[in-house]
Amino acid sequence: MAGLRSTTLLLAAICALATIHSASAQSPTNLPDPSRNGAVLPPGTPPGAYDPLAYQVLIQLEKCPGFEQYDDCYVPRSPRSGPVQWSCPAGSFCVGPGEIHPCTPGFYCPEHTVQPQYCPARYFCSEDTKTIERCPKGHYCPEGTTSPRGCYGLASCPEGSKSSPKFGVLAIFAVFSIIAYFIFRSKTKTDDIRRLKHKLQADAFVKPKAHLEEKQRAEAEKPQLSRLTKTFDIRFENLGKTLPTGVEIMKGVTGELKSGRTCAIMGPSGAGKTTFVTLLTGKMSRSTGGVYVNNTKEELSKYKKLIGYVPQEDVMLRELTVRDILMHSARMRLPVDWDAERVSQKVMEIIHFLGMSHVMDNIIGDEEERGISGGQRKRVNIGMELVAEPSILFLDEPTSGLDSSTAFEVCSNLRNIAQQQGLLVAAVIHSPSPATFRQFDDLLLLGKGGQVVYFGPREDAVQYFDTIGFTIPVDESPSDFYMDVTSGKVPSAYDADFKPSDLFEYWNQHQSGRNPFAGRQEQDPYALL
Repeated sequence: MAGLRSTTLLLAAICALATIHSASAQSPTNLPDPSRNGAVLPPGTPPGAYDPLAYQVLIQLEKCPGFEQYDDCYVPRSPRSGPVQWSCPAGSFCVGPGEIHPCTPGFYCPEHTVQPQYCPARYFCSEDTKTIERCPKGHYCPEGTTSPRGCYGLASCPEGSKSSPKFGVLAIFAVFSIIAYFIFRSKTKTDDIRRLKHKLQADAFVKPKAHLEEKQRAEAEKPQLSRLTKTFDIRFENLGKTLPTGVEIMKGVTGELKSGRTCAIMGPSGAGKTTFVTLLTGKMSRSTGGVYVNNTKEELSKYKKLIGYVPQEDVMLRELTVRDILMHSARMRLPVDWDAERVSQKVMEIIHFLGMSHVMDNIIGDEEERGISGGQRKRVNIGMELVAEPSILFLDEPTSGLDSSTAFEVCSNLRNIAQQQGLLVAAVIHSPSPATFRQFDDLLLLGKGGQVVYFGPREDAVQYFDTIGFTIPVDESPSDFYMDVTSGKVPSAYDADFKPSDLFEYWNQHQSGRNPFAGRQEQDPYALL
């Protein structure tokens, strides 16, 4: 540091010499010539020049005014006595007589400063560079400071500190970590106590014999559901709905849903999938059409206690356990003449069938408190309806938000339920994978405007679409292909002017026993474009 200071002073001295020499040339009588007073000049030095070494001797390195007791603050100052001298105002630096330069903030330039220097560490200087103060207690001042900086957290900074210890930050972090650990331990203990309480209450509620039967059922490899005492086949004809504005949102929907079978309700946005369910169940009045239950014309609303509906969103209290949720649903919806043992047996039957025995005492959970998985929540949502022993089950997007593997498990469960209990299952579904799509027995495909594009066994849809000019490629997902045809994204092999609305007429002719393209030569659909 001392070597750097000396070098800097030397350079400043050289600049000052040039100035002094110029000044002496103009007013040679103002300043004495150091060379005449015994100063040694290098060989070849022009007459009248100043020796840099002699000039360096003139510069005085003094302690900062007011802080002479410290050895960490010095200022190079101009000579103020002797044959060569000049002064300089505070806030400026002067490398020679008459040459004044302003200092910038962050430097310290008291009166008679020859060369500017950064405000030294352990001090802070005013913005005008004229004054300097010792860094106060509780603060630290690195080099070039104009305003003291507060120490970190719990750190201790005595007067004259140039840096802040950082162990205080680590101490704060350690304290918070310890607090978080004990909060987590306390919360975990509370959750364990609550789960144990629920388990003890449930165990006390069921008689020992019933409890033994629960264990036996849990050990069964393939739990079975009991057959429903009452099953339904639903036939509907010419269902339609016209809004007060005159817009038809559903027209001429005819078909049949059968017990023991699953039906996928598909269609593009605006096709009226949800509208179909609300019209069928009587939640919305129909403009046209009728509903037949087991070949008797009557409204499904008459059997609303035997109809289950699973919404798209999982509506349940997230702080309760799986068993709590299903037990509450069963008690609220099963007949009042069912005793506690029978209700509990029904709940355990559904839990085992849905494969949730290992998580039945886990809470549902949410974004803040971890619980069961998304697929398990969907199964709980379905179980909430199954414990009420419905004969008809409608579902709105049961695979929404699930990965393909979980979606397959959910739909596979639905098919098993339908087959074992004789339950009628109809689900609004969107873009199922091929494996998931195969879990449905029937397909109701609606087009925009709420008209039927296809309704019948799922496996027969391939042949039907082939007869109207839409052959499924070998590597194509059937459900995605049907949706593309309904949206007009696939050209027809028979009609170059094909429009999605033509599909409604194709279906009507098919229902009448006619093939709209009988006798016509099939062509490459993409060659017609």
